[in-house]
Amino acid sequence: MNFDFESLQRLCANWLVTDIPQSPSDNNLLERVRQILLAVAQGGRRAVVADLAPLVRQLIIRQKLVHGADERLSVPTAMGWPSKHDWQHAGFEVLEHRTGLTIQPKDAKLEWLNTQADIFQDVFLQIASPERSPIQADPFYKRLMKWAAYNAEGQREAVRTLLHAPLEHLIIANLPTGSGKTVLAQLPALLNPVGRFVLVIVPTVALALDQARRMSALLAACKRDIQPNLLAYHGGLNELQRADIRSRIDDGSLPILFTSPESAIQSLRFTLMKCAKERRISHVIVDEAHLIAGWGNSFRPAYQVLPALLKDLRRQSLQSSIQLVLASATLTAETLDQLTSLLDTGFPATVISAIHLRAEPRYAIRYCPSDEIRAQRVIDAIRVAPRPFILYVTTPKEAANWERMLREVGHQRIGSYHGETATGDRERLLSDWNNNRLDGMIATSAFGLGVDKSDVRTIIHATLPESLDRFYQEVGRGGRDGRAAASLLLWTSPDVRQAERLATVKQLGNQRAFIRWTALLASAKPDSEDSTLHWVDPTCAPADLPIRSKRGTQWNTRLLNMMARAGIIELVALRGDQREFTDGLTQSFADGSAVAVRILDTAHNDPRHFSEALETARASIRNASNRNLESMMAVANGSTEISVALAETYRASTNGFLIQVTTCCGGCENHWATRKDSVKFTMPKPIRLSHFARRDELPRAFSGYPLAGQRT
Repeated sequence: MNFDFESLQRLCANWLVTDIPQSPSDNNLLERVRQILLAVAQGGRRAVVADLAPLVRQLIIRQKLVHGADERLSVPTAMGWPSKHDWQHAGFEVLEHRTGLTIQPKDAKLEWLNTQADIFQDVFLQIASPERSPIQADPFYKRLMKWAAYNAEGQREAVRTLLHAPLEHLIIANLPTGSGKTVLAQLPALLNPVGRFVLVIVPTVALALDQARRMSALLAACKRDIQPNLLAYHGGLNELQRADIRSRIDDGSLPILFTSPESAIQSLRFTLMKCAKERRISHVIVDEAHLIAGWGNSFRPAYQVLPALLKDLRRQSLQSSIQLVLASATLTAETLDQLTSLLDTGFPATVISAIHLRAEPRYAIRYCPSDEIRAQRVIDAIRVAPRPFILYVTTPKEAANWERMLREVGHQRIGSYHGETATGDRERLLSDWNNNRLDGMIATSAFGLGVDKSDVRTIIHATLPESLDRFYQEVGRGGRDGRAAASLLLWTSPDVRQAERLATVKQLGNQRAFIRWTALLASAKPDSEDSTLHWVDPTCAPADLPIRSKRGTQWNTRLLNMMARAGIIELVALRGDQREFTDGLTQSFADGSAVAVRILDTAHNDPRHFSEALETARASIRNASNRNLESMMAVANGSTEISVALAETYRASTNGFLIQVTTCCGGCENHWATRKDSVKFTMPKPIRLSHFARRDELPRAFSGYPLAGQRT
């Protein structure tokens, strides 16, 4: 029998007489309670009220608000259960009776939020986002994907563009989270004839494994049984498993592969080039493509190398046989410019954009006069916040401090996830998070892309992000099931200085940059096959700094990336000791690695020209960073309403592309009383495809699927 609220009531009334179900509950909230009670019953230890009380509060309030049920629960007083004092301290009214206690939660209000004191009310109610009108699916889509409708017009237009755009055109799908961008990778693999191959670049191992699992099920429905472990290539595989996947790409039996950019540019590169030369790669899809334009302390070099790999694959395949598709939910005007520049195919780019702001978050933003006041407010919020929650901070040190602080006040079902988290701990934390064994995660931005838990109910920022884009992406971890989530931003004056440091990445001066570039080039080795390539050692030190150091490697890394942005060089490949990417860790050029660069600017050795080119790139980065920080500050200090600021961040009119943003607000200080109206929005209508492939090219996409082919 599934563990439901009635089961919990019976269990409490007959504690240690009624057996606790051993199998997980279908309800994630009740599953969390089941795990706590099972540990108490089996281990003979006392339940931690700080962990149990918020879950019980959430359950009881939900029962009352939604089902009209009695908002009380009778619980034992002994054998591992919290005491009367414990429940009272946790914010419950308590009535003693002969067999135990009857508990009733007080209002879960944060009085210091004033008019938004009931910030969690909609979350307890699980209010759903406005319903979308179904968009009837095309016949081939119904048959292959088993869905009768598209999620939205944006998804429909993206799918049709994928099938009808000329292969030489770059496709950029700028669609909201949850709009179904994944089908852009799945459909080509289902439509292709045997022997054709789809490469999908994803940012994390977790995402690669999840997509491989889904893809395996779709292929099985089309009578192509391929196990998920063969569809994801990552650092957790042994060499025998990797060799097996490469062999299957070679023999044409693998229709699709999900992998990281690190794997694509290193251990898979030779296999992919061979496949492209044989004209067997039909599509390359890059998920979270905005990372290609990444810059700063946390960028991944492999993403900067990726454009060169993609262009090389197209050259090997005689240009027109590979379709490039970039997908993202957060493209700014600067990012769009970078992507179209770095991946210029020589033909028009097609941007399918249908962005609407998310309706799920309820925003509350407050300035805190001191760290002590913020700490108390965070503790107050977490004491009653709907579970699960994420507490976002900026640095690993902050994450460790917050975890210690929360454990000291009783919270045990929490973890800490950041860029310095060890691989084994990271895998354990992700497993515990996904299986509801953790109710809260203290995290930096490393806990983001690819971490797709649908029922996160509360996001708290105990920091000021350096950009509104980062803030919105982290808020976006909540409410992914389409139901209300709370977003609480608590910031202090010192946060502003930290955000300014993050927004303004330290850069080498022109003279030092030229000295380092001269040293890198002097130590470079020519490529054995391509005379246009130079392999440079990023650990190389200039003559006046003969000692190699990690800091020197970081400066060289930034310099090479900046030179690539300035158009002086192109980053083409990596090799050596750089590890395959694993979730959550920022990659850098490791000791012993080498970077292949192609010099694009013949005046690179002219100090004056070199300086001017770098300064232009610096100014572009600096201006974008300043705008992002200014937008974040405008929202934090209340001078700009958040939906207005977000629309301005993601609206773009650049290089002939017009990106509109449909606004809405699930609830902020400005809209709290009127949020039932402000949460509504009109689904955006994307601009339709203007360039179509010749009809004699289309049957290749539908080969083997005559019913779909008849509709072209």
